[in-house]
Amino acid sequence: MKKIAWLLAFLLLLQGILVPLRAEMQENAEPQETEVPASGAAGASSPEEAAGETAGTAPETDPIAYVFASDPETAGAPRRNRPETPETEHVKIFRYTENIVLRGMFQRSGYFFMIPKYWDTGYVLAQVEYTVSPLIRDVPASLTFFINDHPIYSCGVSYENGAAQIVYVSVPVEYLREGYNEFTVTGYVRIYDDEGCLDDFSGANWISIAESSCLEGGYGLVDFGRRISYYPYPLISSMDDIGEDLTVYVPENPLEEELRAAFLLRADLGNETGAEDRIGFALWKGDHRTQNAVIVARQDRLPQEFRDQLAGDPDLGREGALIRLLGENGAWTLAVTAANEKDLTEGAYLLMDEERVTQEKSDRAFVAAGSSDQVVANRSLNALIEDGETIRGITGQTGLNFVGPFRQDTK
Repeated sequence: MKKIAWLLAFLLLLQGILVPLRAEMQENAEPQETEVPASGAAGASSPEEAAGETAGTAPETDPIAYVFASDPETAGAPRRNRPETPETEHVKIFRYTENIVLRGMFQRSGYFFMIPKYWDTGYVLAQVEYTVSPLIRDVPASLTFFINDHPIYSCGVSYENGAAQIVYVSVPVEYLREGYNEFTVTGYVRIYDDEGCLDDFSGANWISIAESSCLEGGYGLVDFGRRISYYPYPLISSMDDIGEDLTVYVPENPLEEELRAAFLLRADLGNETGAEDRIGFALWKGDHRTQNAVIVARQDRLPQEFRDQLAGDPDLGREGALIRLLGENGAWTLAVTAANEKDLTEGAYLLMDEERVTQEKSDRAFVAAGSSDQVVANRSLNALIEDGETIRGITGQTGLNFVGPFRQDTK
């Protein structure tokens, strides 16, 4: 530990020599226009200063090097007051699930949260509650915050008689991405003296981040165009993340294959719920309420109201499964049906396969019988090709048959 500390101390000493020298050289140089870095600077005294970035201009950042290049002694005070945020139609709270302890000179802790593709994100705001140890009563320390490894804000921290403290961090929406995002808190404390690392502090817990910390996302809803590619939206969403307003139905006296396909979808939808799973599973008895539903049934066993809506569909009667999104806001119904009940699982497999379902750009999808087996075979083949095998070496002269929205025979 002492060797590492000596090395860090030497690097920081070297930085202390080079930075003033570079500043003197720049002072003597001719004035010229310079581009302001897109990333917020460590030590910024406000979220606006740290997050003054534009989309697509952020350089690649090494978080560790970035933090070690900062100076905890010059970091500004943390922002205690909640900043103003845009008004949005909906708000989602992402809560920490446990206390986080940072120890030693440098440590990072990441928290992952999801931005769904149907969000029109207005803002994301972090509220971080923390307690500082008396061990750093007279020691410079700072917290630096990152979103997807982009630095967005940095502030100094200090001991305040063991009291809980709060800092607000505005997250630039241009650094958010569809799917999972990582919000990272990095602690940096100068726990060494002229002789290197102070043993009393080297592995000490110096700051605790409370599980009451959270991120708040404000958002509206994009026009999803009734596209199945957004599945499982609008059946389940962040407005009802326990699935209380969703039920999976099968007809009365269900067939084995109807139950199988319905159970597959019910289990898959359960993966989309939050702390609770209240998605229903029931027999259709004609008492469909004004809520979202999935109905799985052979075509001649579909409730009459859905058969009427599907009448005239060109894929009715074909070998395979037909999927249609019916209804409107607050009462969406996803119908999964097939002329042969054995093909119902093909519809379920399509909806459970993110790679395939995202290609369905309308309110209907048809999947041919046997497609799921072909997809598995093709993916196995792709894995072999990635390992250096050739198409000709594997298939000979027979070529490949691709199944899906884009179908092509290659020879």
